[in-house]
Order: sequence, then structure tokens, then C-alpha cells
Amino acid sequence: MTKAFRLTIPLCLAAAAAWANPATTDGAIGLTEVFQTYFGTQPGVVTVVPQGDTYAVTLNAAPLIALIDAPGMNATLTPLALTLTDQGAGLWGVVVDQAFDAEFSAPDLPGFHVSIGHMAHRGTFDERLSAFSEQVGQYDKIVSSQSGISADDSSGAGHYEVSSLHLESTATASPTGGIDETAKITVPEALESIVVPDGEAGAALDVGLTVKDYAFTGTIKGYRSRAVLDLVAFVVAHASEQQMQANLPALKGLLTAALPVFDSFNATGTNGSIKAVTPMGDFTLDGGTFAVDLRGGVPDGLARESFAVKGLKIPAGLVPDWAGPLLPTDAGLDFAVSGYDAKAAADLALGLLDQPLGQDPPPGFEDKLLAAALPTGVVTITLAPSVVSAPGYSLAYEGAMQVGPATDIPTGTAKFTLTGIDAIIAALNAAPDDIKKEIVPAVMLVRGMSKAGADGALVWDIDGSVPGKLLVNGNDVMSMMR
Repeated sequence: MTKAFRLTIPLCLAAAAAWANPATTDGAIGLTEVFQTYFGTQPGVVTVVPQGDTYAVTLNAAPLIALIDAPGMNATLTPLALTLTDQGAGLWGVVVDQAFDAEFSAPDLPGFHVSIGHMAHRGTFDERLSAFSEQVGQYDKIVSSQSGISADDSSGAGHYEVSSLHLESTATASPTGGIDETAKITVPEALESIVVPDGEAGAALDVGLTVKDYAFTGTIKGYRSRAVLDLVAFVVAHASEQQMQANLPALKGLLTAALPVFDSFNATGTNGSIKAVTPMGDFTLDGGTFAVDLRGGVPDGLARESFAVKGLKIPAGLVPDWAGPLLPTDAGLDFAVSGYDAKAAADLALGLLDQPLGQDPPPGFEDKLLAAALPTGVVTITLAPSVVSAPGYSLAYEGAMQVGPATDIPTGTAKFTLTGIDAIIAALNAAPDDIKKEIVPAVMLVRGMSKAGADGALVWDIDGSVPGKLLVNGNDVMSMMR
């Protein structure tokens, strides 16, 4: 029986229910056809064998690697072994329980080695979703190494270790099409060491990094899982340029169906302590957070990222004693870019598939693409309220700025609020005379432009919304400089 569905097999796979349809030879043939849709028909790549109530599936990249004509290249990849159970009603249990190893080397390219001591993944693949409705995975002892920058420079290297990684995710049908999926990842400890070569001095910079208690939660809404799988199948079936050229209308239709790929993606993460061991000494952080918000190929584009760190400590003697009180211990940044139309730009770009592959875009295409992406001629860069602070002072800031071809210079507004100005001046007064004479007057000038805020804070409202004019608390700074 040939199933009217397709599977994609990432490393996140799903589990069988207690009930199951018996595995059959016809079922194995059908599954082989499904997997070959995405991995090709090269003999030995896809193997499916019925075993009682389950199917043993092996995905082996070795026959594909053997086809690559690259003298001196060496690549190995552990075959992926899957156990599939037909649960009926379009549901499939999928289990992975094995170690994994991958290695690559080639002339003039960095080499790498990745291994996973044990990975155990199980959950349920739902044909109606073209995705896993639920999955749970545990990866233990993940090790990755990279050596060399090129064949002539083997001094650079990187080594990464993750003690364990736990993954859980669920997916449901999205009201707008595709699926809504949420995933959670936790990592108790991650280690990284990097050797960066110094071409001039001949010495290498060796840095070791330890991150504790990493946690990530991400949600993608409206992900067009079916359309993306159809695109993968099309590329596999039309691997040559000639085949692709002959089927450009079909490719354009598949790409159009896949847009906007996803409606939105949101992620938040936290980590515990971070320690960086360097030749200059140890740098540490008590913890941190981050967040990401993205929209797909939709008219109201948005890309936002934020992060915050706390408890920064640097090696003794790295900065002069007088500058120590000025060094921030906590800091945050939250910025976003909005006001662009990703859908209009993508629709225009798809028009290039109406001409032969490799042909230059028509004259003026870049200008049309920019006009489509920026319907108002600008994007807005927003800084959400954030804070940089040290034990003696705190500086809060926020603002928004418009940038783009419609304006000769960026325009916008901002607000800065500072507490602890006396601590800053005291630190500067302890600086060497040449530094103090240069910086203190500038600080006093900026202080004189402030206005009083709550609890003794100093406030600077900056208005640069009119090109060529800059107001600070209502005073025209540009005119003062003339």
C-alpha cells in the first residue's frame, strides 16, 4: 500500500502507540517511495524492512557521498536507524535510539567532527500536519570539533561539548494554514574552547567558555510544513540545472504556495552563569536572557531581538582603578526593525523565475525590489526601554529612528535617563589629569543640557525628527554649534 503522505526526518522523531497495524511488504515498499521522495533513489540510501508490527528504516548517506567528485575529500556519517509503527488514522510512531558520528575533511577547507554519545527520540508524526504532533528527545554527550582554517593554516580550532540536551515539542493545525509548533530545549552545561590564530605575532588566542543552565522556548505560527516538504521533493526530483530550467513554472508555483513560509516566530531564552577563561584572565556573568520576534513573508515585516546580561566581572588589572566604577555590570539591549513589506519583495523576486535561470535581472529591478520592500521609503528602528548600570549609576534609554532612501539622514527621537551622575564625576576626577581635563568638561556640558527627572534623575529628551535640526529638551543644539 502506497501511503498518500510524505515524511521528513529531522533528528527530532516520534513514538508508537500501544496499538499498531502489522508491518507488511507492501507497506515497506510504500515507505521506501516516501523516503526516496526526499532522499533520492540512489540504491542503498533508503532501506525499509518489515519487522512484526514495526518497520526498520535505515537512511545511509554513504552512497550519496561516494558520488561526490572531490579529490582528497573524506566524509563519513553514521546511518540513521528509525523504527516506524503504523498507528492508523494517518499517525506514525517513530523512534530513534542510537549513537551518531559525522566527520569531514577536504583540502583547503576546515575539517570537523561531530558525535552524539546517545540520542533517544520518540513521538508521533501526523500526516495531516506533515509534521510531528508531539516529540520528546534526549541527546547525551554532544561533542563537536573543528580544526584548521585552511590546508595552509591548522592553528585555528574549536571544540564544543554539551553534557546533555533535552527537547520537547508539540504541533497543531494553524488557523491560517500550516502548523503552529512550540519547542522547548534545556542544556545543563555547555563547554566551548576556541583557538584563534594570530597571523602577525604567530601566537594563538586560546579561549574557554562555560555556559550553565541554558533554556530555550520557541513558537512558530503558520509554518507551511506541507509546502516546504513539497519544495524539498521538487528539488530532489529536479537535481540538474536542465531539469530545473524545464520546470521553472512548477517551481514558481511551489514557492508561491510556501509563502509566507511562516506567519511569526517568537523565542525566549535564559542562561545561568557564563565563564570565559582567556589569557587576560577570567570574565564571568551571573546570567542572561534573550528574546527574538520575527515575521515571515508578510506585509507588516518585523525583526526584533533583545538580550540582557547581569553580574559582569572582569579580570583584575584589566582597566585602571579609577575606571572600575564606570564599568557596567548589567546591560540590556532591545531593538527592532519594522515598516518593511517582505511579501511584496518576495512576490517581485518570484517574477525572476519567469526568465531563464542565471539570466541577469531586468534593468531597474533592484530599484523596484527596494521600493516593494520599503513602501514608505524607510524602515523604523526601535530601541525599547533598556538599562545599562553599575553599582554607582544607572542609564536608561529608548528611542526610534527612521532610515531609508526616502530620507537623506536618519530621523527620530530618543530619551536618556541617568541616575548617579555624581559617582561618574567622582570616578573621572580620579583619572589622570590629561584624561580628566578632556572628559570632565564634556560631561559637565552634557549635564547642563539635562532636565530634572524623578528621584533626582537627569533626563535628556532628544528630538531629531526634522532633518538638520536636533533638539535636546527643547533646545536647538545645532544652532548652538553654529
